Amino acid sequence: MKDKTITHVMRILSIIGFISIWILSSFSTLPTPKNIILGWDKLHHAIAFTCLAFTLSYWFPAKNWIFPPFRKTVFISFLLSIFWGVVDEVHQYFVPGRECSLADLAADSIGVISALALRVYLESRKAKKGKRSSKT
Repeated sequence: MKDKTITHVMRILSIIGFISIWILSSFSTLPTPKNIILGWDKLHHAIAFTCLAFTLSYWFPAKNWIFPPFRKTVFISFLLSIFWGVVDEVHQYFVPGRECSLADLAADSIGVISALALRVYLESRKAKKGKRSSKT
């Protein structure tokens, strides 16, 4: 799949991610398996925000994820993703049966950091591979 196609798909998925998180947090309860392990909901938060931040990262050009300009891109992506986490938690405060939780926001942050670290790693690796193939 070409880079432009991947970028477009990821951008669409990021919009779907924002909407999905909003819709899911609008329900008073979500179905969960019986005998769940402690912190299962935190894992859901981390996974959701890993997906959101990773797809959101495709709104920035690939070259911005390679050293040195990646710091600004990571910072902006982090702020946007965490802002949505804060909005989500405030939204949940007003939903009966839900609560606003710093622990959920911490899980969101872990997911965001994981996604952004993965994007920096993948783009750096792709750039190094490109340099090697251009030398031969």
